[in-house]
Amino acid sequence: MFTRTLRHAMRRREGQALVLASLMVLILSIAVLATINLGHNINERVRLQNTADAAAYSMAAMEARAFNFYAFSNRTQVSHYVAAMVWQSMLSFMYFLEAFFADAVGVVLTANPCGDPDGWRWEAICAGLEAIPYVGPVLKALFKGLEAIKQIIKGAAQAIQATLKATNPDYFIGQIVIPGHRILNKALAALAQVTLYGTMTHVLNTSNDVIVENDPNIGSWGSRSVSGALSACILNRAHMKESGVSLLANPTNLFDTLPVANSEETDKIARAKRSMGKIANATRFACDREGSGGSACGPGWVTDRRPGQIIPLPSNFGIIRDILGKLDWKWGQTKMLSYNFSVGKEGSNDRNYIRDWKNDLPKRPITDLTQGDAIGSDDIYSIKIGPAELNLAVFKLVNPLSCRDDENPLKCWGDNRKDRDSTHPFRNTVKPSIWAMSKEEDPTGQGGGIHWRLVTRSGVSGSQQSDLPNKSTGGLFGGTPNEYQDLGLNIWSKTIVETFAFDIKTKVWVANVRPIRDGNHPWEGLTHFPHFEPGQYGAPCGQGLGSGGDPSITAAANRAQEFNQPSTWVMLNKSAAEMLNPGDQTGAGNNKPALLNDTGAMTFALKQPRKLTMDNATKDFLLFKGLNVISRGQTYYHRPGNWAEQPNFFNPYWKPRLASVWQGRYAVPFVNNLEGALPGPLKQLPAKILTH
Repeated sequence: MFTRTLRHAMRRREGQALVLASLMVLILSIAVLATINLGHNINERVRLQNTADAAAYSMAAMEARAFNFYAFSNRTQVSHYVAAMVWQSMLSFMYFLEAFFADAVGVVLTANPCGDPDGWRWEAICAGLEAIPYVGPVLKALFKGLEAIKQIIKGAAQAIQATLKATNPDYFIGQIVIPGHRILNKALAALAQVTLYGTMTHVLNTSNDVIVENDPNIGSWGSRSVSGALSACILNRAHMKESGVSLLANPTNLFDTLPVANSEETDKIARAKRSMGKIANATRFACDREGSGGSACGPGWVTDRRPGQIIPLPSNFGIIRDILGKLDWKWGQTKMLSYNFSVGKEGSNDRNYIRDWKNDLPKRPITDLTQGDAIGSDDIYSIKIGPAELNLAVFKLVNPLSCRDDENPLKCWGDNRKDRDSTHPFRNTVKPSIWAMSKEEDPTGQGGGIHWRLVTRSGVSGSQQSDLPNKSTGGLFGGTPNEYQDLGLNIWSKTIVETFAFDIKTKVWVANVRPIRDGNHPWEGLTHFPHFEPGQYGAPCGQGLGSGGDPSITAAANRAQEFNQPSTWVMLNKSAAEMLNPGDQTGAGNNKPALLNDTGAMTFALKQPRKLTMDNATKDFLLFKGLNVISRGQTYYHRPGNWAEQPNFFNPYWKPRLASVWQGRYAVPFVNNLEGALPGPLKQLPAKILTH
């Protein structure tokens, strides 16, 4: 019985299912554990990529904030330069009034030679004229009227000179107020440099605070050091170091000024200065108020000091405004100039480059007119009554109340050369004007500029004075003192009738306007400022990781170089131990239950041993084991509605964004060179790997 039962039991096959079931349970368990592990790995991979994206975007946002601060800082610098030009414009206008009223007195004195006869000829002529019936009484009344007008104008001239002498605005504005604006700009340059240092610190540590907030278990200091150094180099390369604000700038130089002698077209310092100077000149205002009808505009002060502009009239005074607009005896403007464009020597070759828009000097392009190396102001006026002369058959009449264009301007009222060259008006005018200059540009080497202003017998109005050239020219200041010497009038003898036998001369009274070097107008040039140059650089970051090369003057950065807009790179690595998230408070969890044991692996031994690894210690990327991700952000410039505008540090339109890693390969020489060295079939391999 027992034997039969045993035989039947051996024939039954139900017991083999237990072995198969055990194997299936093992396989199923491994699959479940693998699924859990894979899910955790995918979650960690997505989490790591999100962390890298957040860090790259944060770095780009910090750079965008810094660049927008630069824009406001540079705009503030521009406003200070414009304010300096406004102050100098008002100063120039004040001393124009001083010279103009003195000249007005001289015109009346010259028009009335009988009021102050000189020699027996005029005594005889005046006596003969007064003896003519009917004509004599009229001439006497005319001369009395001129005398009354002279007293009124002289009183106004004396009041202006007394005010200028008591307040001395030339010293206060020229030496304190205007240089004070440059000091404010030095402080702004220092703030810009501090902002760059702060941003650079955030970039070098690849937004460590953002990474810690997202995943405190990430170490990855090796890859982060590489990407941080690359991002810092790209950020520094976006700053044109010649403008004085960059990572490699000397902080002690921030309180200096940009060298004024650099003015060539291909000079990088000149190019940087030109960007600021152009904008400062373009920002000068010509109209600073609105009338009742919206058309009144004045005073212009900085760009246009004609009578129609400096006298504010409402729009309903249309006829008077039209008349004033047609008067061109008075002009004036203030402008930033370039090195060697401020000429203040006496003589016929003096030139006023404030209005010289057609430059004929070699290697001096038109853009040099706006580099900010000096500030020039003029308030040109010219008083001419009637034609200068009349040539007859036997004699020539010369009008003492009008000067020829080629006549010595020191003998004329105002500057007679205003209209000498119709193609280039004002080209040779010099007086009255102010040239605020540096020591390098001042012909004396002392600095303080040149001020063409009225010189009286006692000097100039105000306590600060030195170097009064030729104040005795004309014979008046060396003669017997009289009331007109202190008014600043000079006497010139001028022939009014030329014949074969004799000439008739008269005295011409002219305001003695001369170039004064009193040290009241120092201008050391532009201060340092952050400047963005969209040029192609000589060496990309990654070839030295510290020197991004120099910006090219002739080659512009193309789209492949993203117009020199900086990128931010973040490379993160998470090892197998870090993926366990030890002590993590974010709730990310870990895959420790899926690792089977402490080693995270198990070995099968059938015919040959096989090892099943459940951790992530075998994945390599650039020698970094575990999970590896790479992300790129970009700080880009865009004015809404205008994609064609070049990036710059003057408009606050910088924004952050995430960008394609592959499109930014030109900033990573290793990847770019690797792509170029690959054979044809493998050309697309890097693009498939760097997909983010």
